[in-house]
Amino acid sequence: MFYKLVTFGFLVVEKGFCGFLAGNKPHSTVRYAVKKLLDVGDDVDFTELLAGRFKRLKETLERCGWEAVEARAGVSIIGKPCGYMGKKIEVDKDGCLWKADLDELNIRETMVRATGLCINGPSWTGIPGYFRFTLALYDTDFDRALDCIVKFYELVM
Repeated sequence: MFYKLVTFGFLVVEKGFCGFLAGNKPHSTVRYAVKKLLDVGDDVDFTELLAGRFKRLKETLERCGWEAVEARAGVSIIGKPCGYMGKKIEVDKDGCLWKADLDELNIRETMVRATGLCINGPSWTGIPGYFRFTLALYDTDFDRALDCIVKFYELVM
């Protein structure tokens, strides 16, 4: 099982991690993602699991107004919310009204308020205008995340 994690840039050794990039420690979110994948079990082909999730998430994002960046390996996907910029939305949650003209500074917060889905913003990705979605979730959480993306699209468009 561990050899498959080499694809993702880090090798798990005993209970620790060994980075291939100049001995760096992986970012805490990468450690979290790898731990989630290890929880899946020995009988799962990680490459197939992540490839299937990548395809489903990419299709959902593109259908819902996002430009998804193609990837060959990893535990996340990067996307740009092209279809959302400048759109107006009002979210009424627990009697509190949130109004926004969507841009790259407020779309993450608006998505959390509207659907409960938390994604990483441009400050995390280091790429202006691009956001990170993770593939390393339990099946039920991954399916719920896809539903949240669709729900947000339906609220805005």
